[in-house]
Amino acid sequence: MADQLPSEPDIASFRTDGVLLLQGAGRAFLRSGAGKALSEAETSGPGIRITGPGRELLDEICGPRKLADLASRLAGEPLRPIRILLFDKTQSSNWAITWHQDRVVPLREKRTLPGFTRWTTKSGIPHVEPPEDLSRRMISIRLHIDDCGPANGPLSVIPGSHELGRLTDEQIAILCGRETPVSYPAQAGDLLILRTLTVHASDRAERPSRRRVLHIDFAPDELPQGLDWAFNLDGVVME
Repeated sequence: MADQLPSEPDIASFRTDGVLLLQGAGRAFLRSGAGKALSEAETSGPGIRITGPGRELLDEICGPRKLADLASRLAGEPLRPIRILLFDKTQSSNWAITWHQDRVVPLREKRTLPGFTRWTTKSGIPHVEPPEDLSRRMISIRLHIDDCGPANGPLSVIPGSHELGRLTDEQIAILCGRETPVSYPAQAGDLLILRTLTVHASDRAERPSRRRVLHIDFAPDELPQGLDWAFNLDGVVME
């Protein structure tokens, strides 16, 4: 069925390009209680950070053959959700994001350890740039709650850019001037999956209509001693 997560996603293509679109693979999520709650959630501006995800949402992400399992299969190692964002592009909040890599992760508290730099605070949660090796192992899954056509600010990526590691703003500008980006329009229920270091951007919508996306970052569970992810998975069964 089109709305089931694939048993054998195109891992080879994903490893090369750092991006994979799975049409309809998130429809069952949207029909779940957690999906319906997200569809009814109130947002302001470009969206919200879900800093304390409830059990229903975490079960829908982490349960058997759910999103965490898909991310783990694509990564070739167990991954868990570490950051959840709900983006919302509307007529009144028609925003753009320039070319960039997702570089920060949310932790429970700030601690000084080698390789963890540029600490900031977002929504009261400490965020940090982790060692590049950790970023290279991360995967992001974007679940489209609404249709996002070519004129509604879909995500564009530079395929293969994840292989270049962490880049400076200048290096990203040079890369984007040299390479041809690929745009990914999507329909409600589609999953767009990225290696987290894949260079990406999103334009303002030319014909804006509501365009909500649930963005989930996945990473290995283990962290250096003294560091913990911003939210725990106590009682959640990871498959």
